[in-house]
Amino acid sequence: MKAYTDSEDAARAYDTGRGKYSRKAVAALVQGCGMVETPPNAIVELGAGHGRFTRLLADGVAHLPGDRRSRQLFAVEPAGVVARLASEAAAAPMAVTAVRAAAEQLPFRTGSIDAVVAAQSFHWFADAAVDEIHRVLAPGAPLALYWNIRQAMTARGQFVQALAQLEDLITDAYPHSTPRQQSGEWRVPLDASRLFAPLRKTVIPSVWGGSLDTCTDGVMSVSGIASRSEADQAEIRREVRRLLRLAAAELGQDSSATLRLPCEEQVWLTAALR
Repeated sequence: MKAYTDSEDAARAYDTGRGKYSRKAVAALVQGCGMVETPPNAIVELGAGHGRFTRLLADGVAHLPGDRRSRQLFAVEPAGVVARLASEAAAAPMAVTAVRAAAEQLPFRTGSIDAVVAAQSFHWFADAAVDEIHRVLAPGAPLALYWNIRQAMTARGQFVQALAQLEDLITDAYPHSTPRQQSGEWRVPLDASRLFAPLRKTVIPSVWGGSLDTCTDGVMSVSGIASRSEADQAEIRREVRRLLRLAAAELGQDSSATLRLPCEEQVWLTAALR
């Protein structure tokens, strides 16, 4: 199963229906990686996808102290969305190069990269790419992992039953062998390799939402659902809309207006050992 689909329709659904990547989370990533004290010259973003996180990362790095002209962000993506990624890169506030490559076979010299970042993607290639990521990183250079994860619990501690059922629906749409961040299995190859320092985690409470249609499209864009047959998708869409309406009711929100649903942004940090 692909981690995403290349179609423009799916890209638009992904962009409009998922939780936002906040500047606060990017700032936590940049600060946690030590980029403020030691601005990096060469950064690699793995699994850059359609470039949503790339834009924010470039903005955060471009405004670090020093000469931005000496900095280069390589947005690495193996799929056919590289053309769209390249157009996003052209509008970035610093030099960004879209690179078509897989995380397990990177076109960079050993020890030449000052930081590696992966947003919403590391769980897809963790098993295959740990050694290669370590190879390209300079000694002591950071690896930063980011996820934006829907929650059934609000920041105030309210459990939303319909959102828990929605997550069960999404989980059931995937084959059992599909890598998912929530399983935590992505940590195993990192720990087993002994090539990286212990992970540190920062959590930032956030929200995802929009209109009922936008939220539905966002759920439908996840790979486990987007790869299903049209008939299956139609049935799933009806159930997603029903659960979103129930969630709105539990939260005291009007499902015909803008929904604000709980999620959290997670930033995981480690560094290459030698």
